[in-house]
Amino acid sequence: MEKSILKINCTVHISFLLCIVAVITLVSNSFKLGMATGNETDRLALLAFKDQLVGASHAGLHSWNASLHFCEWQGVRCGRQQQRVIGLSLPGMILGGSIPPSIGNLSFLREANLYNNSLQGNIPSEFGQLRRLRSLNLSQNNLQGNIPLELGNCSNLVFLNLSYNSLSGEIPSQLGDNMKNLIKLSVASNDLGGGIPSSLGNLSSLDYLRLERNHFEGVIPDALGRLSSLKIFSIAQNNLSGIIPSSIYNLSSSTHVSMALNNLSGDLAPQLGSAFRNLETLYLGENQFTGRIPRSVANISGLKQLDINSNGFTGLVPDDLGKLRNLLLFDIHGNDLGFGTEGDLDFLSSLSNCSRLQYLVIHDNRFGGTLPDTVASLSAQLEALYMGGNQISGSIPQGIGNLYKLTDVYLGANLLTGKLPVSIGHLQNLGQFDLSLNHLTGEIPSSIGNLSRLVYLHLNGNDFQGRIPLTLRECKDMEELDLSLNKLGGTVPDQLVAAFQSLITLNLSHNSFNGSFPSDISNSKNLVELYVDNNNFSGEIPEQLGGISELRILHMQGNNFQGSIPRALGSLQGTELPKCFDETATKKCNGLSKKSIVVIIISLSLASVSVAFIAILCCRKQLRKDMIPLSMQRDSLFQVSYKELVEATNGFSALNFLGEGSFGNLDNQQATSSIIKGTIGYLAPECGMGGPTSPEGDIYSYGILVLEMITGKRPTDDLFGDGDQNQKRRGRNMLDCLASFTNVGVACSVEVPVERMKIEDVVTDLHAIKARLLEIEV
Repeated sequence: MEKSILKINCTVHISFLLCIVAVITLVSNSFKLGMATGNETDRLALLAFKDQLVGASHAGLHSWNASLHFCEWQGVRCGRQQQRVIGLSLPGMILGGSIPPSIGNLSFLREANLYNNSLQGNIPSEFGQLRRLRSLNLSQNNLQGNIPLELGNCSNLVFLNLSYNSLSGEIPSQLGDNMKNLIKLSVASNDLGGGIPSSLGNLSSLDYLRLERNHFEGVIPDALGRLSSLKIFSIAQNNLSGIIPSSIYNLSSSTHVSMALNNLSGDLAPQLGSAFRNLETLYLGENQFTGRIPRSVANISGLKQLDINSNGFTGLVPDDLGKLRNLLLFDIHGNDLGFGTEGDLDFLSSLSNCSRLQYLVIHDNRFGGTLPDTVASLSAQLEALYMGGNQISGSIPQGIGNLYKLTDVYLGANLLTGKLPVSIGHLQNLGQFDLSLNHLTGEIPSSIGNLSRLVYLHLNGNDFQGRIPLTLRECKDMEELDLSLNKLGGTVPDQLVAAFQSLITLNLSHNSFNGSFPSDISNSKNLVELYVDNNNFSGEIPEQLGGISELRILHMQGNNFQGSIPRALGSLQGTELPKCFDETATKKCNGLSKKSIVVIIISLSLASVSVAFIAILCCRKQLRKDMIPLSMQRDSLFQVSYKELVEATNGFSALNFLGEGSFGNLDNQQATSSIIKGTIGYLAPECGMGGPTSPEGDIYSYGILVLEMITGKRPTDDLFGDGDQNQKRRGRNMLDCLASFTNVGVACSVEVPVERMKIEDVVTDLHAIKARLLEIEV
């Protein structure tokens, strides 16, 4: 009996064990089957992604084939146990095409990094199925469309970067409602618009928020002040308006705050410095802020960069900024700071304590007073000094040479006097040097030749005298040299001009240079603009100018050049020889290109708007009160040189125009005499019939001058006769390249006064013609 019971029990136990084994085997097989199915799903999803890539852009994915398990494919990372895809990292592989919806089948995916590729199309909404996703980086692609609402389902996301794409629409509020674990969020540099959603204030763990370079509008949400962990906060370059909410000053953990390039307004809170004690960079430039710079700024001891340029700040700059010992950048340009009086620049003395300062940018304000010697005591690390566009007087201190790391100096448009110190030669790293529009005197020191890295030198609009120092030839990288509007003289040495092989713009106008203009200017193969007008250059125009293929603007008027315009100018690249309108003119045609002819004529014509009036008035003041016979008119025209006009009119002073000035007063009552006052051919028809002088009559005379410049014929020539209509048509169509210019002359010289072109329209048309020829956008 006992043996029988024992046997039964053993049978039961064996059966139970067999059942357990069967269950384990079934579960194991089911797990393996599920894992195999899951693995296949991941493999197919990856292959679908590869198939969406276009062209040869997926050549880097050569390992994605059947010879390797997909967990060994480049950029794919799998979990150790399940062998499921948990990471997809393919940054900077120039991948093109689009992201397929099958990406949502990688259900174990935790990280997706497709940064810096060329992916296009929309962000698939299927990303919302990836509930395990913690990091998504799709930045620096060409993705378009809206941010999918479904992305808000990824509640475990910690890092989301969609910046530098072409995304549009608004930021879904779901991102702020559901992503409570989000630490870093960037949608910078897209085309997103609408308002910044207040729901972002719910992301209590957020320490990095970049929304700059979009089209967000409206006000800054007050709710963002709840982001107490925020360190990086950038909303720059949007269309935001209104004031900075007081709650924003609660972001005491912030190290970087940028709100530049918006339409924000109002005053900065006095407690700014105490609220942002951890701040390292503060960018508020190009807004509409007003009021004074808060003195509390000096309490932000770790501040490295302060940029509040282009606002409406007023008053004095705090004089205790020297406490900012870590300051690298101080940019307050483009405000209304200062009162134009002594004491405006007292803060510079304090800034001398900022030993790490590299950029001091205070130009375009209202600072006045004497330039303090403490400028020379600024940081030896200083690289840029911008103080121009103010009302600063005094002289440049000799100690300026101590700032030997300077690369950029702008002191132009001030009231500086005295000589340029010789110590300027110590600034051997200088690349841009602008002292224009001051009252500096004396000679340009030869030590300026030590600035061998100079690229831009602007000394125009001063009272410099003497010669150009020959040492300047050591500045072989010079691209822009402007010495105009000074009292410089002497010859311009060939070896000086020959050294400037990188020159793009050379302006020597309005000085007293003499002698021949250097032919070695042809070494400047990249020269685009050359201004040597209003000097005393003589001799012939250098034929070598024709070898400068990039030359587009050439001003040489107001000199004593002789001879003809060089034929070589006709060889300028992209130009053609002019069409000569008759056989006589063809023989005289000197090879000048169409563009060169028109540029020279247009430049002269713009100046001649004033000259013409003065010339006409001069003619009227002559003794020719009786009608001059036609034969005499053809053989002996009254001539006035440009230089004589400049001297006689005081530089074309407005006092010498019609109605007043040293040329007398010509009113209608004085001009109604029966005696014809004027020169035959230039005189308006109504004046020839005894009518009064008028501005319309002067317009007619100007039109005749224009036509004479174009045709080379006097106004009494048969070409302009009334009887031969064919000749008139021939005159109007003589040069295709001068058609628009001719129309101005014709419009000014019609017989009916009220139909003549207005002088303001003349100037506008001439500028437009010149701009088209020079390919300048008007």
